[in-house]
Amino acid sequence: MNKLIYIIPLLLVSSGVFAADEVGFFESIGQNITDIRDAFYGIPSFFERMFANIILYFTLGKIEFQIWMMQIAMGTAKALLVDLNVTSIVNDVFSNIPPKIGHYMNLYDIPNMVQFLIECGTTRFVLNFMGVK
Repeated sequence: MNKLIYIIPLLLVSSGVFAADEVGFFESIGQNITDIRDAFYGIPSFFERMFANIILYFTLGKIEFQIWMMQIAMGTAKALLVDLNVTSIVNDVFSNIPPKIGHYMNLYDIPNMVQFLIECGTTRFVLNFMGVK
């Protein structure tokens, strides 16, 4: 305990500070105490920032994992649609439409839009089957 009494003033006072400028003895001790206090007040914000960064990295990892799983599911869905021959079924359905209406539907690319919506639904089905929410 006696050694601590001698060490603390040595930590708070630096003789080099007094030689460099005209700062008073008590002002430097007050500034050192303020610096120590600010260091202790900064500890909670350090942990807060640390947990925020951990949550950020886990969130980014989850998003990257979901994108990767979506790419796998999209490839699986396209293979499933090719096996089921959905493209020819959609083309057959749109070929039975009267020519004037079919022209306007092809003008607005509605058959490809229907095909895309079917791919989206199939991809969602595969994602649910894989357990990705």
